[in-house]
Amino acid sequence: MLSPLLSRTAFGSLVVYLAAALDIQDCCSTAQDATAFAIIYGTPLAAYANATLPLLLSSQTNNISSAPALLDASFQSVVRPNVDTLYSLAAIDISHDDLVISIPAIDDGRYWSFAFLDPFGDDVADISIITASPAGDYLIRRAADAGVAPGLRILDPHDEECSGKYVGIVNFPTDYGLLNGRILVLRNDTQDLSIIHSYQAKLKLVSTPRTAENPNLPQAPFLTPTLLDTSNISVPLLKTLTLTARLGLYVQPIVAADRYRVGTILGQAGVTPSGYAPVSGVNLTLAAVTAAAISQQALLSGLSSQANGWVLQNLTTQAKFGDSYSVRAAIAVAGYLQLPSKQALYPIWGPGTLAGESLGADQAYLFTFFGAPPVDACKGGFWSLTVYGAGQFLVPNSLGRYEIGDRTPGLHYPDGGHVYSAASAEQSVNRSTCTTKIAPSDFATRMFQVLLQPDNLVPPQNWTSNWLPAPSGGGILSFNLRWYAPTAGLSHGKYIYPLVQKIAAIIA
Repeated sequence: MLSPLLSRTAFGSLVVYLAAALDIQDCCSTAQDATAFAIIYGTPLAAYANATLPLLLSSQTNNISSAPALLDASFQSVVRPNVDTLYSLAAIDISHDDLVISIPAIDDGRYWSFAFLDPFGDDVADISIITASPAGDYLIRRAADAGVAPGLRILDPHDEECSGKYVGIVNFPTDYGLLNGRILVLRNDTQDLSIIHSYQAKLKLVSTPRTAENPNLPQAPFLTPTLLDTSNISVPLLKTLTLTARLGLYVQPIVAADRYRVGTILGQAGVTPSGYAPVSGVNLTLAAVTAAAISQQALLSGLSSQANGWVLQNLTTQAKFGDSYSVRAAIAVAGYLQLPSKQALYPIWGPGTLAGESLGADQAYLFTFFGAPPVDACKGGFWSLTVYGAGQFLVPNSLGRYEIGDRTPGLHYPDGGHVYSAASAEQSVNRSTCTTKIAPSDFATRMFQVLLQPDNLVPPQNWTSNWLPAPSGGGILSFNLRWYAPTAGLSHGKYIYPLVQKIAAIIA
C-alpha cells in the first residue's frame, strides 16, 4: 500500500530511480542496494526449489515423472499451471555426467514440446513440434564443457559432431535445471490419454559419461533435497537469499559477461558460497519492497497493449530473459516455467496484470470472443482461457472445469451452433491435415461468449457448456488466455481480443 504522503507519480519516479540504481552495470553503491538486487536476482531460485523439491523427493534427479491425467486444484507446486497438456517433469543434474534423452515420434499432429530450463526460468532449448525437432536421442551437456553457447543444436550427417549416435545436442548453461515436457490432450477420454501414455512410456532420460570437461568449472554437489530445503527458515525473504548463496556458484548468469559483476554484487549483499550473512545496517524489509516494486515496474513497462484491455509480455524477453533480471523475477512469481513466444503467448487482461481482480459474490465476468483465435493447426496449435484463485492456483469447482478452449465439448454460439463442430473435432484429432477447424468466414467473424461466474451460482442450462466456474462466493481471482503455436495475428493486432465485462451473475 502506498503511503498517503507519496503520490502515484512520485512513487513511479522513485521506482524508475531505484531501477536505474540497481542496473547491473552501475549497481550497487551501498549494501542496501546490493541486497535489493540480490533479492531480484535470487527470486527465481525460490520458485525453482518449490518446483523441484517434490520431484527430488518422489523421483530423484534425472528421472522423468509423467502425469497420467490433467492437473486439478490439488496441484500447487507451480503457479498458473495449464490444464491443456500432460506434463513430463524431471529435475536435471549434469554436475557429474552428461545425459541422453530419447524423444519418441509424436506424429498425430498434436502439440508437444520438451523444454529445458535453467533454475532461473530461462528457456535454454525446446525440442518440439514448433521447432520441427526429429525423434531420437539428444545429448545434454554443459555448454562450458564444449566451449559453445547454450541452446539446441540439431545435427545432420555432415556435422563434425555427428557420429550417428545423436540427432541433436542440448548445450546447458548450468549444472542444474528442469525438463518441462507438455503433450496436448485432445479429448480427455480413455482412448486419447492412452495414446499420450504410450508416448510417455517411450520418453527416456539416462546418464552417460562426459564427452568433454572444462577443468576451470567448480565441482557442484549432486542436486539433493537437502540442497534446496529451507524448511528450517521461516522468513520467505531469507529463504531466497539462502538459496541464492547455496546455488549461486553453480547456476551462473546465462549472460557470461555478467558473471563477475553479479558475483561481486551478491558478495556485497552478504550472499556468498559459504552462506548468507546479513550486512549490518541493511533494512531487509525495505530491500524486499524495493525489489518487488522494481520487478513489477520492469514487467509492466514492457507490456504491449492488445484490443479490449489485454496485454502481452515483451516477446523478446518471454522465457529468454538474458540480463533482464527484474522481469525474470516478476515472471518467477507470476508464471514460472513459461515458454518463449514462438511456442506460446500468455495474454493477461490489463487491469489485473499483477494484483488480480475482485469479483463480488453476485457478479460474473462475460468474455465476448470475436471469432475463434487463429492458432496454427499445422503446428498443433490450441487455445484456452483459465481462471486462478487468490494464490494463482486452479479453482476447485463442482464441474471439475478449470478452463474453456478449443477442445471444450459443446462450446457454442448464442444461437446454439457449436463453435467447433463434430467434423472439426475430428480434425483436432488428426491435425496433421493442417486444415482450419472452421470455415474461414466463421473463423473471422462469428461471436461467442464465455461466462466466468462463481461456482455456487449455477447459470441457466444454455450457459453450462460456456461456463467457467470462479471461486464460490467470489473474491480475488485472475485469468489469462493461452495461445499455443500462435500466428502473427495474435501479437500484431490483426485479431481482436475478447471484450471483458463485469456483469450481474446470470442465474436460472
